[in-house]
Amino acid sequence: MAALNINPTVFETEGGRKYLGSVYNLLQNIEPLYLKYRETQQMQCYVKHSETESGTYFRFGAYQLVVDYVPAVTGKPVTAGVIFELDQDRFLVAGMMSRLTFLPKTGGNRKAGIVTLQEGCVVRGEWVPARTLNGDEQMMLAFGDEPACLYVELYQY
Repeated sequence: MAALNINPTVFETEGGRKYLGSVYNLLQNIEPLYLKYRETQQMQCYVKHSETESGTYFRFGAYQLVVDYVPAVTGKPVTAGVIFELDQDRFLVAGMMSRLTFLPKTGGNRKAGIVTLQEGCVVRGEWVPARTLNGDEQMMLAFGDEPACLYVELYQY
């Protein structure tokens, strides 16, 4: 299995039905964004391939993004997600089983802050906000076992 780069958990079906419909619904609705941003640096994806992986790192125009993978749990989905850089300070992120930290690009003594953080969904490629988060809710950007979407607008100081 390791030689073929196949994660053995894909054959564990316990609890899979609960998540499969939600994942396919999300994929169908982000398809217009995928078609718009494919083959660009403005769309980057992640998936946990093995238990030894703890996360990954992405570079965008003005920001870096650290993605921490949640440890695997039997009956729960594997860590996965996609990040769309809508413009320099705006991102749309969809994922599950992960935590996100935005940082300014290296080389400066700056920090990244959140102007707007919204939970919501994508419908036919368009962002539909459901709830604006603030205060302590902005302390950690995290996805649980259900596929979810976040809109993030950042600033540097």
